[in-house]
Amino acid sequence: MKTLTFFLLSVSILLSGSCQENTMEQGNTVYSHPLLLDGEGLDMVGTESLIFVPENRNNPDSRLIGVHFFRLPAKGESTLPPVFYLPGGPGGRYDVRYFYESFGRERAKAWVWQLDKLRETREVIIMNQRGHSYTPGFQVKQMEFGFSIGEEDKPFNADTCAANFARAYSETVDKFKKVGVDVEGYDIRNMVGDIEDVRKYLGVEEIALMGTSFGSQWALAYHQTYPQQVDRMLLSGIEPLNHAYDDPAGIWKVLERIAAEAEEDPMIKELLPEGGFIAAYQEVVKRFENGPLSTKVSIQEEGIDDEVIIGLDDLRENFFYPFADDRRESLASWPKYILDLYHENYEILGLWALEERGGKEGELLMSPLIDNSLGISESRDNLLSNREEIRWIGDPNIFYKSIRELEGSVAVDDEFRTHVSSDVPLLMIQGDMDWSTPIENAEFVADFFPNHHMLTVHRGTHDANRELVLTNEVLAEKLLSFMNQDFDDQELSDFFQSLPLETELEKIPFWPVEGPGLMERLIE
Repeated sequence: MKTLTFFLLSVSILLSGSCQENTMEQGNTVYSHPLLLDGEGLDMVGTESLIFVPENRNNPDSRLIGVHFFRLPAKGESTLPPVFYLPGGPGGRYDVRYFYESFGRERAKAWVWQLDKLRETREVIIMNQRGHSYTPGFQVKQMEFGFSIGEEDKPFNADTCAANFARAYSETVDKFKKVGVDVEGYDIRNMVGDIEDVRKYLGVEEIALMGTSFGSQWALAYHQTYPQQVDRMLLSGIEPLNHAYDDPAGIWKVLERIAAEAEEDPMIKELLPEGGFIAAYQEVVKRFENGPLSTKVSIQEEGIDDEVIIGLDDLRENFFYPFADDRRESLASWPKYILDLYHENYEILGLWALEERGGKEGELLMSPLIDNSLGISESRDNLLSNREEIRWIGDPNIFYKSIRELEGSVAVDDEFRTHVSSDVPLLMIQGDMDWSTPIENAEFVADFFPNHHMLTVHRGTHDANRELVLTNEVLAEKLLSFMNQDFDDQELSDFFQSLPLETELEKIPFWPVEGPGLMERLIE
């Protein structure tokens, strides 16, 4: 109850008469109050604001909702347009609690470091996504839903799980429509409109955009709609507008790269069948294609001693070690995980089934609404749906497909999804071991931006941008200086030529493949 009380009190203070109110010419009202962030590695002063905008700009009778953003001024006088920092997801967000709860975490340290560098010459606007339950301005925390992953006594079935997801999604949409929420307003076009309304509030002609993952897609959508308002973009973990659905072939290529690096160790290679790790994994899939298998899961300390039935989708749902703490650990553990499975040690999969398969998964309603509004063209859908790699890793888009014909947000058309050539300067940072947004995504976008530079981070994951900050601060600072350059005084091409085309992180510290299985390692 303390958290809820604090949240409601914060919102009430934010909306009280002591806050600064500014009514804009186009009718938007902005409430702001002072922001002081101080603590370990954090020293920022600015404002925290709500801008009240139509919930659905396509509905002339739409109610107003608050969209939350932070405004962090430049350290000195600035003649450059502000940077709009866009969180990923959909469902990523930054609120005051995030700053303080993240002290000491490397991920947050990298983010705060970036903000500090950006503010050397530019004001920074941190935009939050409409409909997020954990940001001020949207007090409907219940705009979330849960769905059953599966049943404890049956192998995981991706189709059944997707059907559960779709049913819960539809029920939640209906529930919120009945209480007056216009769910069609939680789409990419209205999110683009939120950025534009904040730009107008600031009274600037241009803005710079920075984002990772969905943040890059949000930036590209704004650029698609208002190209003349974009000064430049710095994007990572790139998601083109027609790439909301994941490409199984791109994911598979990442597994091939991990396998190739692991096989450089001759001692590891000796333990593998002909064809290496990829052949070993495919052999495991073929076993499960013949039917479910049984495995014993025993953890004496926790009183677990169960026989568990696991099936093909249990494996394809977990083509990475399911208990990895982060993406880098997913890379490090993958060879050991695949070898354990190849040698018929399925205990880790059995443990995942015991702990997760019979549980509930939570979802922010805004996430599928926004993803569904991006949709996919018919031609790309046909391409991805017929990828042969689906046999090995399953269909990563099964949840998207389960709801696209249901009520909710309205999908954009192919014209919106089709990128057009642009002279806007674009710097891209992309990891070649990013299985969330494979490197082919960035290569696709590059064709539409003649004034682009792409840095390939070898062994970089979806967090390649942050990974660089934590491992190569000199290069990371050089890349961020892209935002600090005045290209009226310096040629863009000269700056891009000063940047490398590729860099690499340290070799992956693969876990030992011999010795005890992963279960023993997990419970040590």
